Amino acid sequence: MKNIFITGANGLIGSYLVQHFIKEGYTVHALYRTSSDIAYLWELKNQIHWHEGDIFDTLLLIELFKDIDMVIHAAAMVSFHYNDRKKMYETNVVGTANIVNACLETGVKKFCYISSVASLGRKKGETEINELSKWEDNEKFTYYGQTKYLAELEVQRGVAEGLDAFIVCPSVVLGVGDWRKSSLRLFEYVQKQTPFYTSGWINYVDVRDVTHCIALLLEQGRAVSGERFILNAGVTTYKNLFMQIANRLQKKAPQWLISNFWLMFISRFLRLLQLLTGIRPNLTPETAQAAIYQFSIANEKVKKQINYSFLSLEQTLDWVIETGNQQKEPRYLGKSG
Repeated sequence: MKNIFITGANGLIGSYLVQHFIKEGYTVHALYRTSSDIAYLWELKNQIHWHEGDIFDTLLLIELFKDIDMVIHAAAMVSFHYNDRKKMYETNVVGTANIVNACLETGVKKFCYISSVASLGRKKGETEINELSKWEDNEKFTYYGQTKYLAELEVQRGVAEGLDAFIVCPSVVLGVGDWRKSSLRLFEYVQKQTPFYTSGWINYVDVRDVTHCIALLLEQGRAVSGERFILNAGVTTYKNLFMQIANRLQKKAPQWLISNFWLMFISRFLRLLQLLTGIRPNLTPETAQAAIYQFSIANEKVKKQINYSFLSLEQTLDWVIETGNQQKEPRYLGKSG
């Protein structure tokens, strides 16, 4: 029986990975802190080997990885608030470096790093990007994307030092879960019948596709070592996405296009308001920029590598809406485990 360690197991992607590998007969190990909400995994909590600690404890990581065959690093901090930058750098970059070093020290056989399409290069005027798009610092990038790019460099350093590792870059992940969290807030946005939509395009992928692609890539051996794979099912406009969600929810779809100028103006005003009041807005200059971008992300590389077909947007939305909002009360293991 193979031992697999999954960081960020309590997140959307991490929880689906845990479920998959338990079904496949793996012994699944995961980190937790007393503050970790494991609501997504509560029914499976007794089938997981939990270890109290975090990715900043390098000695603990080395001890935990000694008998591990595979590591999937899904833990990350996502934020678009300026005040979170220091913590996000430490979590996404320093934390990844610690994981890579522990894998090298203990001889982990296979390592998968879950990055993001936010780490991909993007030039002004470019409408299609792929794994070869080069990073350039410009206004199109978020600081979150920069930390994920720097974390990828740590993984590539590990590859240069002998680690068998690959990187996946999911786009906006959709799936069944709590609509108050992560990208699933898009469903809550429509459910509340918010009247506005933006001019941007959204690249999307089903969480089940992310899970299956990672599992298949782990079976590829050294053939994918050092490689980077985009996980993206397709692209649509925010207007079309919201309309399709609204039709399935039998709600009124957003009707009013908010101009790029006013969206950026409002986001900057809210940023100023935050400085004065300390109240953190949902809209920031970085999220506003992301909502007006118009580009598509190629997925041919991973499709060719593992002969894979992604689920359609309609299939994903049908599944999510039919299952409903999986809003759960927070659950914690506590110090006793």
